[in-house]
Amino acid sequence: MNEQNNNTKLKKFINVIKTDKQKRAWLVLFGYFIFFFVVVLMIRTAPTNDSNISNTNLKNIDISSIKNNNYHYKYTINIDRNNIVYEGETSNNKSLFYKSINGASENYYEESDIYYIKINGIWTTSTNPYDLYSFIDIETIEKILEESTYVSKTEYGDYTNKYNYQVSTTTLVKIINNEIVDLDDMPNDIFITTDSSDKVQKIEFNLGNYTNYKKLSTIGSNIVLEYSKFNEISDINVELN
Repeated sequence: MNEQNNNTKLKKFINVIKTDKQKRAWLVLFGYFIFFFVVVLMIRTAPTNDSNISNTNLKNIDISSIKNNNYHYKYTINIDRNNIVYEGETSNNKSLFYKSINGASENYYEESDIYYIKINGIWTTSTNPYDLYSFIDIETIEKILEESTYVSKTEYGDYTNKYNYQVSTTTLVKIINNEIVDLDDMPNDIFITTDSSDKVQKIEFNLGNYTNYKKLSTIGSNIVLEYSKFNEISDINVELN
């Protein structure tokens, strides 16, 4: 019975719409309003990709917070699917961090480019423990960005941005290894994530072409540098034995 009443009401409504031009116009207008409201909402919340920004590589990103040398960091290096993780803090040209490989950790301290490893509770002079250190050093990263090519920018609803650059293997060999080679185009991707002020929070290198060419890997390699707690790290004091 209720279904018959509903059908009758629907038929009456349809007849009214067919015969009453004013109501039909208002209904169409309301439909357009709902449609455009949904479209605007999707545009505001979905990531957007812009490939028309100037190729000036450093114009839109700010690495000053990293160069100020006060932050927490986590570096993840993946070579042929084997992970090496470095995590710690840096302040005033001093760093206290650990290196983890397959679950085994080592503690390190660095002061003015001199490294120490803690063995049985004693700090002992060590070599630089960072693998592929050139891709961690911010001065070298800046040189790489200056020689890279802008690809695109993605903007997210939380106002963070992700920039994509590419740098040739020929260029990396010149910067990292100080060698002049002439290779076919073998690009390596760089992804930089920034906050709403375009200050860098994360840098990712996809270096498969470079590390394969240098025989540092057979499958590929990836480096992810994550930065946080800018200007929040207290002075690091370690008593050396």
